[in-house]
Amino acid sequence: MVRFINKLFLLLCSVCIVSCNVNTTHTNELLEKTQAENVTSRFYGALLTKNYDRVTPILSPKFFEGMDENDFKKSLEKTNEKFGDIVTWDLIDWKTVRVTGSSPKCEYLFVYEVEYIKYKAKETFFMERANGNEKIKIVSYKVESEGFLKEL
Repeated sequence: MVRFINKLFLLLCSVCIVSCNVNTTHTNELLEKTQAENVTSRFYGALLTKNYDRVTPILSPKFFEGMDENDFKKSLEKTNEKFGDIVTWDLIDWKTVRVTGSSPKCEYLFVYEVEYIKYKAKETFFMERANGNEKIKIVSYKVESEGFLKEL
């Protein structure tokens, strides 16, 4: 009887330990893509209207680790001065990863081809939704364009 109880206890402890750390990963779900596209649309909408204060609420606090908020807004203004207004932005690549379970989170990588009046750019967003329940926030934003090298 004692042996049976010891084995049962060991089995229950093993199940408990294993079940405490179970996560499931879901990739490239269309619902997650749509939700993240809403964030990037808000971002580009703010750039179109030159209302850079509307960008701040969709940026993660992680975004400003190493950059001042005002410096970022100035960089958006300078990019607009150099490149001109946005004409179109087209999603050319995307990836989503949603993890459910004991450590839930969602991560998004979106790449856009953006046409400005003067130049084209490839713009990359990394976004996340911590704990799986919070709002999607932009963690990083990268602009690649030969326009930065012209007219120096």
